[in-house]
Amino acid sequence: MFICNHCPFVIHLKKDIVKLSNFYMKVSRKLISFSFFSDFTHYMLSLLAVSSVVEKNRITSRSSSLLQKGLAVVAISSNSVVTHPQDGPEFMAEDAKFFKYPFPYLYDESQEVARDFGAVCTPEFFLFKKDGRRPFELVYHGQFDDSRPSNNVPVTGSCYDTSYRDLSLAIDCVLSGQPVSSTQKPSIGCSIKWNPGGKQ
Repeated sequence: MFICNHCPFVIHLKKDIVKLSNFYMKVSRKLISFSFFSDFTHYMLSLLAVSSVVEKNRITSRSSSLLQKGLAVVAISSNSVVTHPQDGPEFMAEDAKFFKYPFPYLYDESQEVARDFGAVCTPEFFLFKKDGRRPFELVYHGQFDDSRPSNNVPVTGSCYDTSYRDLSLAIDCVLSGQPVSSTQKPSIGCSIKWNPGGKQ
């Protein structure tokens, strides 16, 4: 488990194309760069928050499976600690320990990553692939599955409406070298808590 105080690792080249910068991040009093993920051919970014209402146990188990398949998983919290101190790094560390996150959990203090990706809520998922060289290409941006606190749809990582390519199916396509459908359901969840007076 990693906790990062700032997260300046994304550089946008053009729509849906990003590269990982060489910036180092402070992680659990150590430094880490995204060369840490250089052995992975694909990666998934999750926007999470301590206060978000989401089935975190399911995300943990799904992420463990993905890591075994060679897909890097990273989670980021971008919520303001000015308005929501309960979402700060110290509580992120407790959350990560409680749910046994197998992936780095980073704190986007400047909220630049959330803005650059166009993220609006937690949880929200981004799936990237590459063809052996950087940059990474965004191939999926949307929900985990159709489950909601107000319905009886089980948390499986699959869409109830099979006409959509949900996260689980998108990952299967990427890992098998197949194209990912551009028809994707947006994520629905708790809105990102922006810093007062900050650009949104």
